[in-house]
Amino acid sequence: MRPYSIFVSSTIDDLSEARAGVEEELRDAEIFEPIRVENVPASEEASRRVCLREVGEADAIVLILKNRYGFVPETNNPERLSATHLEYREARRLKKPVFAFLLEGAQPEPELASLIRELSDFDKGVLRKKWSTTAQLRAAVRRALLFWIARRARETGSTEIRRQAASELDRDPKFGRFRLVSERDLPEGLLNQSWRDTFIDELYRECRRRLLPTPHLEGQPPEGGVELALIIQARPNADVARIDLNIRLIGHQESATLLPSVDLDAALTDEGARFAGRCSLAFVLFAADDWSAAIDQLLAISKDRSASNRARARSLATAAYVSASNQGQRSAEIVQRMLDLSKLESPAVGAGVMALVSAKLRLEHARARHALREVERQAFRLLTTALSHDPTAADVLYNLARQCLKRPAIVAVSFYDQLLHADPSYDERWYFHRDLGLIYYDQGNLSYAAHYYDRACHLKDNDSELSRFAGDTYYYRGHWADALLRYERALAIEPIESYFLDAKISFCRARIRTGTDQDASFQRRRDLSHRFSRAGSRAAEAGQRWLAQPLFRVAKRLSELNFDADSWLALFANRRGVYAEAAAFLRSALAAMPEDPSTRLNLVMNLIFQNGGQFDDCARKHAKIAIFHGGPETQNRFRLRLTNTDNKDRLCEQFSEIVEIVRSERREWIDRRREVLKPETFGGVVHVEFRW
Repeated sequence: MRPYSIFVSSTIDDLSEARAGVEEELRDAEIFEPIRVENVPASEEASRRVCLREVGEADAIVLILKNRYGFVPETNNPERLSATHLEYREARRLKKPVFAFLLEGAQPEPELASLIRELSDFDKGVLRKKWSTTAQLRAAVRRALLFWIARRARETGSTEIRRQAASELDRDPKFGRFRLVSERDLPEGLLNQSWRDTFIDELYRECRRRLLPTPHLEGQPPEGGVELALIIQARPNADVARIDLNIRLIGHQESATLLPSVDLDAALTDEGARFAGRCSLAFVLFAADDWSAAIDQLLAISKDRSASNRARARSLATAAYVSASNQGQRSAEIVQRMLDLSKLESPAVGAGVMALVSAKLRLEHARARHALREVERQAFRLLTTALSHDPTAADVLYNLARQCLKRPAIVAVSFYDQLLHADPSYDERWYFHRDLGLIYYDQGNLSYAAHYYDRACHLKDNDSELSRFAGDTYYYRGHWADALLRYERALAIEPIESYFLDAKISFCRARIRTGTDQDASFQRRRDLSHRFSRAGSRAAEAGQRWLAQPLFRVAKRLSELNFDADSWLALFANRRGVYAEAAAFLRSALAAMPEDPSTRLNLVMNLIFQNGGQFDDCARKHAKIAIFHGGPETQNRFRLRLTNTDNKDRLCEQFSEIVEIVRSERREWIDRRREVLKPETFGGVVHVEFRW
């Protein structure tokens, strides 16, 4: 049989050692034929055609990335893609398997970062591995390709292909074996030799049948985690006819991290030993980069009649962890199987929620709305079923619900209602009402959000953030007096709240001075205002200022709180050199979004230019807020905005002094927040907020 043709794609000059090492490693395996363009014979054909033809003729592509994006062909290349990028695109177009290896700690050029994002795409990307040394890269490439051959053979129904693959893999000593380490904490004689032999025979037979590395026994675990090892630890069970087992994988750090150990029990019979062997096989499949087959194996275990409910639940939890590490694929199937269990344990529920959250991220990226709703409903069913099985697990389930139940609001609220019915003490927990307020706020139901935030403020009256959030539920409805009351309460609790609320407080006070405590039509007019500003933004981006400016003016007449309209009008004024007008529009923009550091910084710049190129007290105040929200990198943005300013160095020096002041203020504020959010006890439950 001809060797597998492997095209090695990368930049050449900076990765010459890595390319040569990979070629040597693959030739040493004797079943691969590595292809490097620098070794292709000279030809009258264009380089592009030669490279892409080699990609098309290869069985698989190894893509090695470091820092450089590489050579960009000048002709017939409208997207300005590098040769490496073109090779990757061609491989994906032809549906060739691509194995990507990224240098650990690399600092890729911007164009290469774009390629890496493409590689990492949820739906269209490929699996990436990291490497640090050429030796590590060589081993990783060989391992990945050997496991690919085995996986491809497993997936085909052809006996001939499987036989050929088995023959090829048997010839490669590096495919070979993994350590099987048995640890015991049992009375002598409880785990007899017959049980051990049956377990090992079952695992060995299944590994051979599925073209996987086979187990060999070791007395002790490998030191330093250098080799792949499957650790089986046995302990007594309360039922003398059964045994408790802990199975874990060590050696390949990524696999060990992504797949936690599993605790289950098995009968002290030959069938129980075979069951333990089948459970262990799932770990070997995962280690061999065949996560889907690992899930199949774990799902099969969950249907095994000889398995206890606990063992079924733990196997499904492990399947859910595998799913979560692979974009939540097959999560619906796994969670549905969980729902069929007679009893749901919290670890299994937690793993199921993780898998569903991972699926949500993938589906949100794909904008699959119907599938997203089904994931939410399944998460709801999982949590409510678990709550009915064990009402004492309410706190665990509540924290899981916070991760996965957000949209649509009716699903989350329905679960919270059931939670409150199971444990009425939640009505006295401030964070319960805070989370309900957040759900309704995200849905745009500000009146309901206000109710729950106010309740949270009543239960926890030392948290300025709650008062700020409560104020927002009134502010964005046009209830100026109610909003101001809550904003001033937040400011009284925590002075740093002025960095979040200065523009909003000024706006409320200005409206109240005109005799307008409340504007009943505010939300309707603001929605209409945003329609005009969206049209204005499209015109401005198309360079049609003559059309954009009137649209923004109309938007402003409809509602003073329009961030986009104010930002564009400020830009137009700045370009005309009318800095006072630009500053006025930017202040108005901040009334809609005070935490936006870029807008703050733009205001600082216009105030400086308005003041003859010098800082004044007002500019310093806004600079502090810009730094507080934008972080230390605001300093670089400030310097860039001063490119053509005469006293640039002096202004940057003053800005640096402000950065140090804010850094100290922020540290002190974080310490105060930690004190406010320190663990609290509600009955027998300790609640901890994780923010930093």
